[in-house]
Amino acid sequence: MTDASRRVLFFAVASIGGLGLLAALLLLFTRPPRPVAPSSPSVTATPRIVATVDDEPILYSEWQQAVALDWLMNGFVGQIAPSPEETLSRLINQHLVLREARKSGIPKADAVQGEAWVASFLASWNLDEAALDQALARADLTRSDLVGEVVPRLLQVEQALQELPPDGDSDAWVAELRRRARVVLLENLAAPMPVGLLTPPANTPLSPTQPPPQPTPATPSPGIGPRVGDPAPDFSLKAVDGTTLRLSDLHGQPVLLTFLATWCNPCLTELPMLQAVSDDDVTTLAIAVREPQDVVSAFVNEAKLEIPVLLDQDGQVSDLYQVHGLPTSLFLDRQGMILARHVGPLDQKTLDDYLAHLLVP
Repeated sequence: MTDASRRVLFFAVASIGGLGLLAALLLLFTRPPRPVAPSSPSVTATPRIVATVDDEPILYSEWQQAVALDWLMNGFVGQIAPSPEETLSRLINQHLVLREARKSGIPKADAVQGEAWVASFLASWNLDEAALDQALARADLTRSDLVGEVVPRLLQVEQALQELPPDGDSDAWVAELRRRARVVLLENLAAPMPVGLLTPPANTPLSPTQPPPQPTPATPSPGIGPRVGDPAPDFSLKAVDGTTLRLSDLHGQPVLLTFLATWCNPCLTELPMLQAVSDDDVTTLAIAVREPQDVVSAFVNEAKLEIPVLLDQDGQVSDLYQVHGLPTSLFLDRQGMILARHVGPLDQKTLDDYLAHLLVP
């Protein structure tokens, strides 16, 4: 593989998640885990699912493994690992692009091409085989997995990004795929990952002729944000009752923003709980994402909701807040600062913990 084609692969895959060159490299080391054999012929293990993309599941173990590999590989090259939410966002985009690749008949690369890419990657970063094997073992992967499945699949992604965007703009094409997708989050992404998986290895010594790479500044990536501690971006949306609400008009009182859709079952499950906390102390705003007014209005009437339900029909506000899946909730303090961002469904205890922090004088 030439240097030029390698750069195309790096940046094309990076465009899937908007997380930069290193994140693209790290994503090449993710793959769905092997299925777990049932313990007996009469018992079948039910896989734990972290999210669905148009009803296609992303396994919790796949996401967990991807997070662990991000930490491991970033440790090698002295970079800051992406957040678990960023990792899941990249997995979602990867699933969308691979689906389009399969529809178009774009095949996966073979193990020979995978081996050539891995050799080029090791040479580019002055890593040795032992360092790679150590990282793979910690994530329950083998070299055969890498060259036979992981890299060929990402080469398939790269080919799709080159061939399928109608105007050649892969970023816009993937963004449109994402806008059309129904992404439902089934797990609390704020929950900590197992400590053992998040321990990065010691940096592998680099060649004396190449200076160590400098750590990336801890600034928000283009794919995630705004973050905790940032001011909540202002917006104005029409509600289902015809009134218009501007977020800045609520300055001086705590606000709970919840992004939802009528087709999102976890959103509907937690909605009565969120409505119950909306009172003089906290204002709860439900933002219906990319759904027509008549559908949302019918749902509001059927559910007898009393909290304001706002219509984000074109998705501009969800894009502004970089909502990657539903439900997503943000807790804003009296000054309009983001006190907490919760990605995934809420339970009562977690909600109570957020509110206790939010309502501190």
